[in-house]
Amino acid sequence: MMYHAELNSTRSSRGCSIPFMFLVCAPIMATKMAWAAQWAGIGPLLESLLESWQVQLIQLIGPITGILVAPAVGVHSERSTSRFGQRRPYMFFGALATIVCWLIMPMIPTLVSSAHHPTQHEQTLVTAATIACYLWMDITVNMVQMAAYLLIADVAGDRQVVASSIATMYAMVGQLCVSVFIWSQGPAQGYLKWFFTMLVVVMLCTVLPVCRFVNEKPWKPTVDSYSPVPPKANVLTSVYYGVKSLPRQLGIFFLAFILTEYGFISYTGVKGQFFGIQVYGGSKEGADTCGSNCTQAQQSYNNGVTLAGGLTDNLHNIVGLFYLVVLPYLIKRFGARNVLMASMIPQLCFIVLALSNIAWLDVLIVVLTTITQQTIYSLQIPLILAEIGFGEEKLLGLYFGAMNTANCLGQLLNFAVTALVLRGGGLDFNIAILIGGGATFLALLASAFIREIAKMELQDRARQIMGAIELSDEEVANLCEIVVSTSPRMPLSCTIDMNYANSLIKAREERLRKDRLRKRKSKEKNQLELESLRQQTIKLQEELSRRKCKRPHDKDWEIVALHEKNKAQDAMKIRKQLVAEITHQLESAILYQRNLSWMQSSSPREMAIHPSKGPWTMHTLMGDSNARIHGVQAMMKQQLTLFTPELHGRLPESDVGGPFGLVLDDEQTSIAFLEMRKFGKIRAPFRNVALAFWTMVTQPTATKRITNFGDDLVLTTALNANDESVKQHVLIKLIHEKYRVIYLQRTINSDQSNSEYKNPVNVAAFWVFEQVDQGVCAMRGYTQVGLDCYNEGSKHDYTMYMNQSTMNNARLNDFMGQFDCILLN
Repeated sequence: MMYHAELNSTRSSRGCSIPFMFLVCAPIMATKMAWAAQWAGIGPLLESLLESWQVQLIQLIGPITGILVAPAVGVHSERSTSRFGQRRPYMFFGALATIVCWLIMPMIPTLVSSAHHPTQHEQTLVTAATIACYLWMDITVNMVQMAAYLLIADVAGDRQVVASSIATMYAMVGQLCVSVFIWSQGPAQGYLKWFFTMLVVVMLCTVLPVCRFVNEKPWKPTVDSYSPVPPKANVLTSVYYGVKSLPRQLGIFFLAFILTEYGFISYTGVKGQFFGIQVYGGSKEGADTCGSNCTQAQQSYNNGVTLAGGLTDNLHNIVGLFYLVVLPYLIKRFGARNVLMASMIPQLCFIVLALSNIAWLDVLIVVLTTITQQTIYSLQIPLILAEIGFGEEKLLGLYFGAMNTANCLGQLLNFAVTALVLRGGGLDFNIAILIGGGATFLALLASAFIREIAKMELQDRARQIMGAIELSDEEVANLCEIVVSTSPRMPLSCTIDMNYANSLIKAREERLRKDRLRKRKSKEKNQLELESLRQQTIKLQEELSRRKCKRPHDKDWEIVALHEKNKAQDAMKIRKQLVAEITHQLESAILYQRNLSWMQSSSPREMAIHPSKGPWTMHTLMGDSNARIHGVQAMMKQQLTLFTPELHGRLPESDVGGPFGLVLDDEQTSIAFLEMRKFGKIRAPFRNVALAFWTMVTQPTATKRITNFGDDLVLTTALNANDESVKQHVLIKLIHEKYRVIYLQRTINSDQSNSEYKNPVNVAAFWVFEQVDQGVCAMRGYTQVGLDCYNEGSKHDYTMYMNQSTMNNARLNDFMGQFDCILLN
């Protein structure tokens, strides 16, 4: 028979039927699927949009929102007076908001851009929208999860361990559903619409029946309702008060929970790398892109990752399901504390796991840690209720929120420690797991100080013995609390006689009388404070009246206002001067700080091709056509001779370091010239890449004219869009050698056929395209830029030039997208 349709305002100690318990626990499956989806689907989606360190930073949203949202929902729902109940409004609206988020998330790229290749701005919008949905989902799923667990505690009564076991079973089934989907269909990011459709269907099918068939009676606060802190403080600062007000037993469990979760996350955070590198001896370099051409080391790494995320996780979940079936019997037979301490032993074996490279032994240890996890999660609410009882005190949400905080703190602590252990790209994954095993040992020591649970068993006996004096369930619970706290060694089989029961009732009445007296005194104190405030208000009104009588004449106010206006105008002038000065200094600081290399630059203080050095014919375009041909050929021969080993050494060898560098003059006060470097690795023949680059820079446009001098030598003339006058002449030369292709570029300073021509930007570029590996070539470029602006504004001019060069570099990267680019800075 199903449980009654209404829940009392106080938590029932009788409990619902097992079938109804399965119905109420069902939403836990949807919430656990949501968390599993966040790691399996949304995490890889973010990896495709952002850098790895940025993804790690964003994933901190999960534990942070858990720390803030869950306790607030728990405390506020405990005191909710909604006519729909205390838990169901949070569950319903949280599920509705989550479903809307899941419907929007797979459609974000389509909504932002319909093009096959979105622009950089559109890509930024997609990333921002995805992060917003990530935060949205974390908040709403925490609402549903918190309300669901508290509703389970409301209906479970004395069978809290059974209810927690069923809820944890649903959690394991939810994780299995996500694992089976990925195992059968492939990575979730390839099937986002179907993946989120599955999540929406499960959320609807589990939450709606609970909201329909479980009818909560609205809570009405009574005079005897008691809380350790004011209600508003509970809602606004629930994290602080929840942890601060934990009883001693729950405080010990709180510490054990943090250490246990730290130990488990120390493995799950590096499980793929541990099996792939430490156990199988593989290498992750290129393992995700090698396809069917993997080396032995790459294949070993992939096998380890597959074992960790596939078979091991599935066995972990399946064994956990079977263990949860027998967990209530074990607790009833051996006691909660003994079961909790014994369950720590499998996770304590992480110390062995960190030192072992035997695959089957490592898998066995990881699978058995499900005993530790399912035990500590299943005992949260039973331990809380065993400590606070079933009375009117609204503390379950507060303390359960504190336990959720312990879970999130364990995750955050592990993120910090693991980052320190693996800093600098280290591979000491076994050290991180070894520290997790040590944390589990500390959790085992802490759990030894937890008192054995006897109250809930005592309630059943007390209810039978005290039936003759017609006590309510709440009075029985309070009596049992007194018995357990005053006589911890009293055997459960002892007889509570009528005189002893009457003395307990009188003690309770005396406690309530003192509580009412305390409240009456508090009310009197508040009335005295209110009267004091009234008297102070009267005095302030009298003072205001006296000040109004002494108000100066209108003429005096005009003089004062004019004086203040003049002061304000002077202040605005000074402010504008200061803003202009700060802006100038800030531009200089940004320009120098973003390129620290200039302070220790070994580059000469003069450009390789200086416009004021050498014969004038090396910087001038001749007027006669024949002389012009010989002149441009001589210019490029001269530039090739300048490409010495010393200059060749300035070509970048990797993408390390910034793309810009500044070289100061001898006085170290002005900028001599700007250095720009470009590095890329491309999976294509180097000649094909060089010809593609040549085609891009020599392509004629409406504002660019091309003059071909033969032998891969061209003159590009940039025209002004307004009157088609000559803006700049640039010589470009491509030199083919056996093992490389050299690209040279330089600007022309003078033109004999155009007396009005003046070149403000002097550029000398040296690029090399060469093969570095089988089927892989490197593109390396070094460019010197000198601006004809010897004044205080030169810093700003160089900043503007670097901004324009950054945009040109982005267009070059887009153009090189026609090849399989491994790396482009």
